[in-house]
Amino acid sequence: MPPKYNQTADGYYNSKWGRILIFNGDNYATFAQTCTLALLSARAWSIVTGAEVQPLAANAARLNDWLNRRSTAIQIISSSLDPLHLNPIMNLARNEDPKAMWDELAKSDRSGDKLYVAEVKGNFQAESFDPTKQTIQDFVARLDSHRTLIANIDPPITENDVLDKLFQSLPKGDPMWQAERHYCLRNNLDLQSTVLHLKRIERPIPLLQTEPSIAASATHKHRDGRSKDKRKEKEREPRPRSKRPRSPSSSSSRSRSTSPSSFKCYFCDKKGHVQKNCKEYKKAKNRLREKEKDEDDKDKDKDKGKVKGSAYYTGLLNQYDEGSLS
Repeated sequence: MPPKYNQTADGYYNSKWGRILIFNGDNYATFAQTCTLALLSARAWSIVTGAEVQPLAANAARLNDWLNRRSTAIQIISSSLDPLHLNPIMNLARNEDPKAMWDELAKSDRSGDKLYVAEVKGNFQAESFDPTKQTIQDFVARLDSHRTLIANIDPPITENDVLDKLFQSLPKGDPMWQAERHYCLRNNLDLQSTVLHLKRIERPIPLLQTEPSIAASATHKHRDGRSKDKRKEKEREPRPRSKRPRSPSSSSSRSRSTSPSSFKCYFCDKKGHVQKNCKEYKKAKNRLREKEKDEDDKDKDKDKGKVKGSAYYTGLLNQYDEGSLS
């Protein structure tokens, strides 16, 4: 039964042997890397390179295994191409020659073009790191993407080159980042250890809503199958009034609940008035203000633990105003 492939939104195929980037003519380096890993997992890479030739028919079991792995190699390679690049290798696929298919695709490898290599290296050096817009992991991934594009040249962009570029890109005006940079250099940390160490001091990046995201949120589907816009329109529609007659008891209960006799003062605990109209509350409030004034006139150099001062009484007065003290 042939393996099944599922295309993802980011341009990959999820195969039985791993994720493979779909070849579009301009991404040969990453395609070759991911496809090679899948072929290795399927034990078909040696057939693609020609290192393993077809065995003799006398050994039926070995021959059958080789033929199955050759079919798998053809399936992996052909399923990793966009339609425009599938036609040039169709005759090679019909001839069941995965090595010729791979060699044909390798013509798109631009690592032998000196101008292209210089452009990639220039883009690598031009990369900058902004901790408010990207993470350390994202920045290193961008550096690695340039490294992959010219992985077959001599000399390539090495892991030490990526590490040096990371140190150069850390914010020079930020003492925190520079202190961590010096720590990594003093302890001679490699790239992976440096990334793990720097990730500990990263601050959360604020989510910036762009115009596409706003448009997407406007048409976001809810679980009930309606979009947000339609749901808002539905909510704005006037609702029909209920024809159920009001009961006399409900109106009378509302009138009783708002009558002055139902009010209760939080200060004196008596009914018939609220706290702001309570005479006892007003008297206590005046006494607190007078006491506050007396305390402020006392010697300010006294022990604050013995004399609580005006701040204490001001806070107490505010609690009375809020009705939290009774």
